[in-house]
Amino acid sequence: MLKAMVFVDADWLGANALDLGEPFGRSDLQIDHRRLSGVLADEIGRRHHLGPIDVVRSHYFASRPRNHDARDPALLQRRRELLARLEDEPRIELEVVASDHGDRSIGGAGDQLGTPSSAVHVAMTVAAMRSALAPGVLDLAIFVLGDRGLAPLLQELRRLGKRVALVSIEGSCARDLADPGNPLRIADFEVLWLNEVIGRIEKWRGRRTPRVGEEVGAAEEEGGVSLRGRIKNVIWDRGYGFIAADDGRDYFFHVNALEAGLEFDELQPDLAVSFEVKSGPVRGRAGAARLVRRDVQVDEAPSQVAEAAESDIEAPLPDEPMADRADDEEEIEPAPDDEAWAPAEADREEDRS
Repeated sequence: MLKAMVFVDADWLGANALDLGEPFGRSDLQIDHRRLSGVLADEIGRRHHLGPIDVVRSHYFASRPRNHDARDPALLQRRRELLARLEDEPRIELEVVASDHGDRSIGGAGDQLGTPSSAVHVAMTVAAMRSALAPGVLDLAIFVLGDRGLAPLLQELRRLGKRVALVSIEGSCARDLADPGNPLRIADFEVLWLNEVIGRIEKWRGRRTPRVGEEVGAAEEEGGVSLRGRIKNVIWDRGYGFIAADDGRDYFFHVNALEAGLEFDELQPDLAVSFEVKSGPVRGRAGAARLVRRDVQVDEAPSQVAEAAESDIEAPLPDEPMADRADDEEEIEPAPDDEAWAPAEADREEDRS
């Protein structure tokens, strides 16, 4: 399993996260940092067929400016709020460096909040190189940033034989970093835009799990919704597959998402399963499933389909009403009840005698 570390320029991310919500008219969009690293690893692994990825560390780097321009109170307030949220996340390693003498004077001429400071660059470089040079610690380095100042670091990591992935925000990324031609040779894959996974990383507030029969809709993005479906296909050599759910959408699952009692080599197309939504489909991409298990309520369905394959009559789906069958099917009368049949037969015996 690949070992990955996620390195985040928190200053840049905090300053440019508003660009993620702008297309939706959202000025209050917040990123769920507990889920961010896992979503990025899942998406990169799925897109580039890397198999399972183990995120061993999420490392955020931020500066605490001592000098700032009074014209930028909103930017400074967002910075403080982001640092407060990150400090409360036990799974995130946060490194805060001091920024003095205009190193990142918020709103200062030519040196604004969204422009990474040299102190943050140094901290990120030291941490990444330390991990890369330690044997067996790092296979894939995922960087969340938008400034080209760290390009030499990413290039050096690749020279050391490490895979590098770049994650950024459309419209907030340096042009040569965003170039699909990868002229700087900084990454092994195309840029993953946070805009493409916004539904999976946004911190949702005030939502509830829909009742049975209600539309799942946007609540799927939060996860936790239980659904039923059938195995659509299985990629045996990669250890994953897809579920065609009852909501009409497809959901990706990994072998590690199977619950006890359901083995990967037992999976076959059309097997009935139930699962919990880990993340909902976004922009035509399949969602992600967890806690995948047999659906005991429709466990008889595969045998019904198999029996139908041996005859000329198409088997109905489980619980399908008789009225929905083809009109030309012959209706079979139920067998007579023994107790009701016996008296009637006795009367006919008396008439014959």
